[in-house]
Amino acid sequence: MLQERGQTQTNCNRVSRQLTFAMGGAVRGLCESYEDWKHCITVECNIPLTPDYVTKRIAVLSDERDPTTARFVALYGDPYRLRTIQWFEQARAELGGARHS
Repeated sequence: MLQERGQTQTNCNRVSRQLTFAMGGAVRGLCESYEDWKHCITVECNIPLTPDYVTKRIAVLSDERDPTTARFVALYGDPYRLRTIQWFEQARAELGGARHS
């Protein structure tokens, strides 16, 4: 159990670094599952997944001309950008919002 808890903490620290980048920092890190991503945003980074926040992040990540998005793609690749959009869309669905077409 302790090892499992340590692994979760390591994953969240890695994702916290990713979120730091997404908000303007420059440290790499990747999530491998929606559950890990959601936990690290809401618990480790203490960012509530509100409908407004989720909608704004989907819009930014969907705009390939946005400088933040271009930087995200340069560091993590377009497949990871698309996966992150899917995670935000899944969060929006959990919040009861409509999926973006």
